[in-house]
Amino acid sequence: MLKLPATTLAQTIQQSCNLQRGTETDVFGRDFTGQPALAGSFYAIQVTGALFHTQGGLCVNQNAQVMKQDDTTFAQLHAGDRAARGVSGPHVPGYL
Repeated sequence: MLKLPATTLAQTIQQSCNLQRGTETDVFGRDFTGQPALAGSFYAIQVTGALFHTQGGLCVNQNAQVMKQDDTTFAQLHAGDRAARGVSGPHVPGYL
């Protein structure tokens, strides 16, 4: 249904098994030997790109100034990146 290349999928599963058994070395240096062996049944889903955003954080205005609850700003306090509230707001229902 996902139109995956069967040969590549089989190779990937085999590589995962080899890494878990320690008969192959991971190119990124990770150690999978302590992980449980793969066992069927296997299921697949299609994953697509999405907006990565901040959930929660400090409320800021258009100048990145941190806002108080009364909508005034803290003097000399700015926030951005993961410290500031993103487009999703402060609560779980805001997830895209």
